[in-house]
Amino acid sequence: MYIHTWQALGTNWKLTLWDELSVVTASLLASNAEALTHEFDALYSRFKPNSLVTKLATTIGTIGVPPELVAMLRHYEKLYEVTDGKINPTIGFALEDTGYDANYSLVEQSVLRPVHALPEALTIIDDTQVMFFESVLLDLGALGKGYLIDMVYKQLREAGVERFLIDGSGDIRYYSESKEPIVCGLEDPRDTKQVIGTLTITEGSLCASATNRRHWGNHRHHYLDPHTNKSPRTVLATWVYAPEAAIADGLASALFFVSPESLVDFYFEYLVVNQEMRIKKSAGFAADFFGESV
Repeated sequence: MYIHTWQALGTNWKLTLWDELSVVTASLLASNAEALTHEFDALYSRFKPNSLVTKLATTIGTIGVPPELVAMLRHYEKLYEVTDGKINPTIGFALEDTGYDANYSLVEQSVLRPVHALPEALTIIDDTQVMFFESVLLDLGALGKGYLIDMVYKQLREAGVERFLIDGSGDIRYYSESKEPIVCGLEDPRDTKQVIGTLTITEGSLCASATNRRHWGNHRHHYLDPHTNKSPRTVLATWVYAPEAAIADGLASALFFVSPESLVDFYFEYLVVNQEMRIKKSAGFAADFFGESV
């Protein structure tokens, strides 16, 4: 087994390789994976002054962009529709104004800048071109890390790796040619050193989201409802299992705003924990829970 850890996108990453590889080969695979995450961060982080999304914030008109950005925006278009516009990548300026800015000031402005409806802010021309109608700061946090995990997954599969786990600080994608199971802990949103249960998987992605790590001020956290300018308060934590991490990550975000029944167009399994630590889960989310933990 070969394990490599690093930091990217402001969080901890871990790659585990089970293949019998030379140290040189394993190290090269890990270095390539790490490099990909740093390249993604440099392009798509709204916290970096020279990133692509920061530069796009002053753009009006049609501009060429990497195909990965177009692919993510297409995911967002679907989420925008099924959440009635509550998942919206043009929310960046408003998030900054809540205090969730590049300096992590956590100081809220008296007035939040408006969030433009997605179809009024931009339109996708083709796989490498987007037309911007308004100046918007894109925030790709609802599914960007999941999409990046899928990019690393593709890189490792193309290299012929037969068993690996990509862990982007709790958002994971696992592959095993022989379907070897792994057990995933479900972190207790009240105590990050504990778990409320486990889920066993043989492949696919499990993504989680919670409000316990990034919260401040008057009930603020990293999610913002653009219709109300408030952070949703009903849900405490979500987990989504899906074949791809971009889908799992995006739906884990969407479940803070809408019911699972609103997301029937997607294939996924879910667990939602509310503020009273009551759970709601799909029949296929076959987790083992611990005693009185939920």
